[in-house]
Amino acid sequence: MISIVVPVYNAEKYIATTIEMVQRQTYTDWELILVDDCSKDHSVDVMKSWIGANSDKIRLIQKEVNEGAAMARNTGIDAARGRYIAFLDADDIWYPGKLEKELAFLEKHDAAFVFSSYEFGDEDGVPTGKAVHVPKTLTYRQALSRTVIFTSTVLLDTQQTGKELIHMPKIGSEDTATWWKILRAGFTAYGLDESLAIYRRPPQSLSSNKGTAVKRIWNLYRAEAKMSVATAFIYMFFWAWRATVRRVVADTIRSHVESVKRFVTLELSLVGLIVQTLLFAHVWFQWYYPLISSFRFSQEGFAFGTGLKLYFRGHLLILAVYLVVLLF
Repeated sequence: MISIVVPVYNAEKYIATTIEMVQRQTYTDWELILVDDCSKDHSVDVMKSWIGANSDKIRLIQKEVNEGAAMARNTGIDAARGRYIAFLDADDIWYPGKLEKELAFLEKHDAAFVFSSYEFGDEDGVPTGKAVHVPKTLTYRQALSRTVIFTSTVLLDTQQTGKELIHMPKIGSEDTATWWKILRAGFTAYGLDESLAIYRRPPQSLSSNKGTAVKRIWNLYRAEAKMSVATAFIYMFFWAWRATVRRVVADTIRSHVESVKRFVTLELSLVGLIVQTLLFAHVWFQWYYPLISSFRFSQEGFAFGTGLKLYFRGHLLILAVYLVVLLF
């Protein structure tokens, strides 16, 4: 059984969709653990109205003290009855085959830790066209220079890892710290390069997000990975380099994909015209021109003399006319 842990805090707007989305999964042997972290809106009322007759599949845990997403997930992990743990944030989106495909992928590789590619979505969950692709495998050293594991795509086998190892620390970017901890223990994460989730990202200050991300990753290097300042700086450089290149390349491709398509179509058409013109030039010089420029006689034996004679510009004109006819 897969235990799906969802931390909930003021998610009244999304939580009904989240529950319905889990119920639509093609893999049906699951339990949904909703951990409310002292929401101040009507999230609890919405969740209770959905549980009803589904109490055997859906459980609600109400915390008495607000402690943040990491502690809420830990509460869910401890309450899980399934062998496998999947994390889902209340505002993220899963495709219907997410659990089934990841579990099959995990069993195929006899893995303890799998994750998948994902897409970015707007506030309404509509994909923006930007996707993050994942490597086939990820080790601890490799993970230090890239933050490619998205929490809502992770599936863990607690029979191999145990629950204690996947408990999240109460720090910024607690999920990344947890993945590092698991990988540092000797496990390898296997990436399924298929988009199975949508990361709903409402409009926010991009510079603020970048600044927060840099501070968090630096703190992880120093506090969690126990790196020296020099080593942390080196890893920070490679992390920033990868993130920048990935963003620039993705944005460039996405912004100019139609222009690129038109350009490629035009170039291929032009190449086709040139190839056909070169073939015509071969036939022209090999057969046509020798025929029309040869010495001619009438049936009575009268000599008409040589046929049509062309100089370089004449040949060029013939080929140009042929190219123009092809073009139109």
